[in-house]
Amino acid sequence: MEVVSLSVLVLASFLAAASVPMLTLLIFRHVEAGLCLLALPLVLKMSLGESPSFTLGINMYPEDIVYFLLTVVAGLRLAFVQPGVRISWIWLAFGVVLFVLFGLGAASFGTRAGVDFRTYFYAWGASFYAMTFRFDAGTFRRTLSGIVWLGVWAELAACLQWSAPFTGISLLAADVDSTNAGTLRVINSGEALLLANAVILTLYFSQIGGAVRYMRSLNLLWIPSVLLLQHRSVWLAAMGGIVIAIVLQRRNRFLFNPAQIVLGAIAATVFVAVMLSGRGMEPVASAVGESARRGVMMEDTAAWRLSGWQQLLKKWSSGGPAVLAIGFPFGSEKTRYDKFGRTTVASGVQAHNAYVQTLYNGGVVGLGLFLAFVAHLAWSLKKLSHAESCRNSCYALLALLACQLVYYIAYGIEPLQVFLLGVAYGYVASNQPDPQLSPAAGTQLAQTAR
Repeated sequence: MEVVSLSVLVLASFLAAASVPMLTLLIFRHVEAGLCLLALPLVLKMSLGESPSFTLGINMYPEDIVYFLLTVVAGLRLAFVQPGVRISWIWLAFGVVLFVLFGLGAASFGTRAGVDFRTYFYAWGASFYAMTFRFDAGTFRRTLSGIVWLGVWAELAACLQWSAPFTGISLLAADVDSTNAGTLRVINSGEALLLANAVILTLYFSQIGGAVRYMRSLNLLWIPSVLLLQHRSVWLAAMGGIVIAIVLQRRNRFLFNPAQIVLGAIAATVFVAVMLSGRGMEPVASAVGESARRGVMMEDTAAWRLSGWQQLLKKWSSGGPAVLAIGFPFGSEKTRYDKFGRTTVASGVQAHNAYVQTLYNGGVVGLGLFLAFVAHLAWSLKKLSHAESCRNSCYALLALLACQLVYYIAYGIEPLQVFLLGVAYGYVASNQPDPQLSPAAGTQLAQTAR
């Protein structure tokens, strides 16, 4: 028996060791494989209720391994890329600022700097990885289809959790308390934003094909689910993306035929009625409306966020010339005292505003580079959209960009969303018939094929 157990252990160790180079080769060659790897920690988190962790001197998470591997692969691809691939020097400069601030923070604050830096490292590395790929129509379609499939998983997680009081089946670790209106918020805002992404893509850009087309009917579930989840920031982000999609697609008089509109309205009404009228669910019947009212009146988390932004900005503005230029190092003290309802609480979390947080840990230079990259990307997408073959894809990316930028008003950087920035940059660079990107924004790497 001991021999069998030892043999199994040796075999498992061998397979694990062999899988690392195989996985590295796979994500080196295919951006779709990289997206699947990015999605793995998110799926684990939605399934378990929290990210699993292990200790190697410090607490490590699956995200640490995934994003580190992708960043290393991006560096390898930088040395072995296809001719014509462009890398954004603005994004590289932004990365230099982040890594310098991490180094300074690590020297002063130790592992606390790493914890603070994690999200920015994830986001920067994911986007850098995507930039190193060329995106033809097939690669682009499969990549956006992957985002839609993540929306499917988020919907499944939410629906199973909502139904747990009646079925006893829950995908998530936490139990649902049906007497508390707040328990409609069963997945976090980043996961709900994936639902909003899926709605925008399938409603307005189904011509892309793949899952973006054949998952369109799931909007009958997705749209009411986005509302029921009560993430007000996601509502606003979705509205921002939808407004841009409608403006860009204004030439299409009917995005749906009348039968689809009627069927969608009936299905959405029935879905919401069933969710809110079941036994024990009466207390949540007015939760969505109350959530919207609190947001408009700047109550609860809205007032808490605003107070935190003001305190962090005041601290940054009084930090001296160096801090104004490149911000505080990662790991720096950011405790503030925020009003939450009628109470005042100490908070040391990030700013719940990507722009404020980037200004705090990056200064005018860091935030300026990020906004310059985004502005150049939007301009490049709009310019490329003049080509008939690229128009719909560019419009889809612009709508997702608008959705992301609105979301960042109330939340920090979201790595999977920033991955889409890299996808957008790679798509522009891959589909311009002539070099159009300015030297400040990119450079052509004409080296060996991957």
